[in-house]
Amino acid sequence: MKRFKKITAATLATVMAVVGSTQLFADDTSLTTTFGVYSPTLHISVPVNAAVQVNPLYDNTANTVKGFTVASEELKIFNASVDLEKDEAIPCVATVKATITPKASADVQTKYNAFTPSETSTKKVINLNLASTTATAAINDEVAGITAAYEGSEDDEKLVKFTSTVSAKDYSTYKTAADGNFKTATNKAAITAWGSKISFAVPKATTTDTTAGKTFSSDATKITPGAASFAVIGNANSGAEWASDDVAVAISYNIKAAAATAVLNQTAISTAPTWTNSSSATDLTIVIPDVGESKVTAIAAHNDDTDIADVYGNYFFEAKSDTVANGYTVTYAPNATTATQTDATIKIPKDYVSLSFLAGGSDPDNSPYQGKAQDFVIALSDGRFVVTTLTCNKAS
Repeated sequence: MKRFKKITAATLATVMAVVGSTQLFADDTSLTTTFGVYSPTLHISVPVNAAVQVNPLYDNTANTVKGFTVASEELKIFNASVDLEKDEAIPCVATVKATITPKASADVQTKYNAFTPSETSTKKVINLNLASTTATAAINDEVAGITAAYEGSEDDEKLVKFTSTVSAKDYSTYKTAADGNFKTATNKAAITAWGSKISFAVPKATTTDTTAGKTFSSDATKITPGAASFAVIGNANSGAEWASDDVAVAISYNIKAAAATAVLNQTAISTAPTWTNSSSATDLTIVIPDVGESKVTAIAAHNDDTDIADVYGNYFFEAKSDTVANGYTVTYAPNATTATQTDATIKIPKDYVSLSFLAGGSDPDNSPYQGKAQDFVIALSDGRFVVTTLTCNKAS
């Protein structure tokens, strides 16, 4: 203890003193504070109609929506949102959801996985997906007489017009330089009866104006809105006698101010699960990578093949609970190689009755399901649906 020098109270006060001040916070002054979320008014052009059509004249070589046997038109979003006070363009993220509902009396088979369509089959089979693609830059429409202009005349009102009137007709001010490539779209989700969800970035507008503090409010012709697009795409037997009310497709969207990092990416099961019904059968384990904070909320097999008598349609698997002792379980753990990602591991017990049923039970040779891939859908709590197939085989 001799090595420690005793410090008096007066010395300590000197050491701890604030230079140039005899009293810290001599006069407290309160600030008026608020809390909220930055949510500026957005200035966006979004289509209000989507016509999903079976196209017997599809062009298989086309990368656009014309290259699918069933599709909507390309639905283009233009973003000219600007915080005029800050003279800053605002990036956005769009979230789109969709469901498919076949008419009960129409004998329609909905598939949630891709299939090879037939131009000669009269069977009504359809597979739909939501997909987005990076749109090419917005350009001014080529209709004669259309020039970019502002909605208002005051500095705090100067947002570009999305439509212009020429010869008493309304035209879009902007279009994209080329249609989107949906054949190679990676941001894609199967549309199911319970839902479908994708999200994607809508880039912010840009300007070539250099007027200090008014780069977005001086010359509308120098502004280029950001652009993104999405569509319903898929496959259908184009030779069937489709009616306009055979299938109902409901689409909704939400757009908010956000950076591209807010996009909720799709996740997929790398290898479609299979299970074999035998004396040495094991539990069925399915891993969903990178689910984030979401949880598995439901699991179902789907098959509404109209050629199968008493087809089961949708069969929901039950989770283990106080009342279901033999249900599936889900565990969540960091990914083995990427610790920042969370994987969900589903385990369905080997003696779960549905596995045996899909494997044909006691009469597998006469089963319409044994050895055949069934649509398999896993719902996540954030609104995404993970779609794969499940194949249950008889013992070899």
